[in-house]
Amino acid sequence: MTKKKETKPDLNMLPETIHKRLHYINTMYCLDGDMTLCGKDEYGKDFTLSIDLYEAINWIDREELKKKLIKHIKEN
Repeated sequence: MTKKKETKPDLNMLPETIHKRLHYINTMYCLDGDMTLCGKDEYGKDFTLSIDLYEAINWIDREELKKKLIKHIKEN
């Protein structure tokens, strides 16, 4: 049995990283294991973000977000 050579992805072929801000949320729904947020981006254009719900539940710490938001509100 021959060992398969490990190859690295060509970084020039990967999609460019996109940084967006969902500035205004007007719709949220969950369907088929995805969470979708719809609204407007930082430029006022329609923007939709879909996230795997399992990933969101595992990564987002709601209590930590609440603490950070309360701190931000008190400072401003």
